[in-house]
Amino acid sequence: GGNSCPTCRQPLSALVSADITVQSALGRLPVKCSKCGETGIRRDTFDNHEQYTCAARRAICPAADLMCQWEGPRAELNAH
Repeated sequence: GGNSCPTCRQPLSALVSADITVQSALGRLPVKCSKCGETGIRRDTFDNHEQYTCAARRAICPAADLMCQWEGPRAELNAH
């Protein structure tokens, strides 16, 4: 019927539940950032790392509106 997989015949509700479980487990796996080298970042929070905390991400000076043209790695922003 329409409530089972046409290939394996398992109920679709069981497959969806398994998919959610697999996605959750995969999200907890640690990954390494290829830009800054940090390890142990949870896969499901990697986007947050990349956008907000990655030391190698390019940043511009907060005073860019005052004509500061500095741009470089986020790790060097405070020293600038």
